[in-house]
Parts: sequence; structure tokens; C-alpha cells
Amino acid sequence: MPGSKRASSELFTRTIKDSVYQTDVTVCIGPYGSFRRWFAKRHFMDQLPFADRVPCGKTVEFEYDNDGVKSWYVWFPDHPDVSLPALFATLVHESFHVSTQILRDRGLSLTRESEEAFAYHMTDVFRNVLQTFGAYDEQRQRAKKRQRAEVSIRKRAIRKRASRSGLQKLRRKLPASKDRKLAS
Repeated sequence: MPGSKRASSELFTRTIKDSVYQTDVTVCIGPYGSFRRWFAKRHFMDQLPFADRVPCGKTVEFEYDNDGVKSWYVWFPDHPDVSLPALFATLVHESFHVSTQILRDRGLSLTRESEEAFAYHMTDVFRNVLQTFGAYDEQRQRAKKRQRAEVSIRKRAIRKRASRSGLQKLRRKLPASKDRKLAS
């Protein structure tokens, strides 16, 4: 099962293990600036191997220490207002990039004879990316629910304090009861 975590307060990451081609694909969802900072920190880089402009999605191939071990990173923006067709189009587009880069790295080129391998691999990558978005959405929904609960608790506490102070003011305005007169 792919592991998922919150890499920073703004960036959601999940690593997909590709057991067939022995590589990892890390899916990142969040603001582009957060992705760039996270990537630079993770790989101890001052200069990033990709542009500053904000794309619709981004696939990055990264080789560790020139030893031939590569990993792939796919970034998607967090735009809850994006239409479902536009989101799916971006997911398919970036899944295609990841799949073709991995298979080309393994020596396959896209031909009539190899297109089935590409199609199966892209389907697998797309399925995992889609599941990552599902996990991200679930986490976001849980966070919203927690936030609403916290707001509700704070509102109740404020109402309770207001009601107490209102009762105290009311008690001060009422004429003294017999019990209060006797006690003095």
C-alpha cells in the first residue's frame, strides 16, 4: 500500500511503488511554491531543474548522485474549483509523462509492438494517481470536519460565558431575596 503523509502544512505527498519497473513515483498535491521548496530541501538543491512558472501539472525525473537510480515526482495544484473533466485531463496527461519516461528509461520506445506495455503501465500510474487524489480529498474533508467541530466548541464556550455573565448582571439588578437579606 502506498504511504501517504503531509510533507508540509501545504503539500500532500504519497509515494507509489512501481514493483514491475523497480522505481518510485511520488505524487505531490498543493501550491507550486510549496512543491518547489519541498523538492529543493529533499534533494539539497539551490537550483531546481524546472521552471518558475506555475503549470497545470509537472512531472520531474530525478537521478540520485549520478548512480543511475531514478525517481519520478508528479505535482498537481490544489484547485478544488477545477472541473472534473479538466482535472482528469491533467491527471491523464501527467500519468502519460511518468509512464513514458519510466519505460523509456528501461529501454522501451513507443512503437506499435510496445504500445500495450505503455497502455498497461499508464493505466496503473493513472489508477494510483487517482487513488492519491482520493486519499488527499478524504484528508481534506477530515480536516474541514475537525475545523467545524473546533469552531462549534469555541462558539458554545462563548455562549456559555455570555450566559453566565448575563445571569450575574441579572442577579445584580434583581432586588435582594429574603435569603440574601438574612445572610447579611
